[in-house]
Amino acid sequence: MPLGSGKDKQTIASNIRTLIDEGRSQKQALAIALRTAGISRKSATEILKQVDQIMGLVAKGTREKLEREPPTKRFLMKFASDLSGQLPIAVVQNAMKKARGHAGGTGKITRVEVEKSAGSLSKVIADYRGDATEEEQHAGRVCASCSFFGVEGDRGLCDIVEGDIGRLATCDLFKPGEFMFVKSQPDTSDVHVEGLLDGEHETVELCKFESPGDVSEAE
Repeated sequence: MPLGSGKDKQTIASNIRTLIDEGRSQKQALAIALRTAGISRKSATEILKQVDQIMGLVAKGTREKLEREPPTKRFLMKFASDLSGQLPIAVVQNAMKKARGHAGGTGKITRVEVEKSAGSLSKVIADYRGDATEEEQHAGRVCASCSFFGVEGDRGLCDIVEGDIGRLATCDLFKPGEFMFVKSQPDTSDVHVEGLLDGEHETVELCKFESPGDVSEAE
């Protein structure tokens, strides 16, 4: 992707972001962006005083791009490389939730018999309610925090239950119970990530895949 021309902070930040996306280190990206802007390191005193602001713009652009991008293989790999970087902890946690859900995250549910050939469950069977108490939100029972919930345009959709579902809907199907439901596989075009490094460089386990047969026989 061609680099932009200009000496303003926004252009330099945009060029740095482009170079980092292409695999350059932060130091290399900064040097190339300054050279592209016609600014030598020796004469870049004023610009270099604003490096924190420039890298803040880079982080903001990276964050916005990650938030817009669906969790594909590139998303997961980019997320892994940025975990120990400059992203705020709230963004890292949100990205991890998306990565965990996409890569086959887990959630406890009560035992429910579902015939695959019968199609999706109905909202009535799943006992959906269009509100959520503060306690339920903290307990993670809100649909928006469930790995089976996704957004398509302005609609909230469930992978299991048919029909549009609001972000603050709750489902008694997924209340804490004695059985564990594990999604079997991610998209075939995607990648299985067993763990990523957190800010302390400790491995964070994301998911464990089991076959559909293992899930149906779980006790």
